[in-house]
Amino acid sequence: MRAQQEGLRDSVPLETILLDPARYFASPSEVVTDERYSQAARRLILQRWRDDAVRLEDSTEEGMTGGERSRLREIDLALARFDE
Repeated sequence: MRAQQEGLRDSVPLETILLDPARYFASPSEVVTDERYSQAARRLILQRWRDDAVRLEDSTEEGMTGGERSRLREIDLALARFDE
């Protein structure tokens, strides 16, 4: 799956990746280490992913989840790596 995600990501503009980062990256840490994007772009990807995770947690609290697990903590840890 990872190779498939990487291949898919190669042909997709950043603007499209920002719409659904989880579709193009296997994990938030993969965003951090992907040198194809600037640090600012990687932060933006993670922030968008974080926004999605917050919405997912809000939906879960309201009983409207589709069974996905939240990756909010993982995303926050990835974002923190840029501040080290």
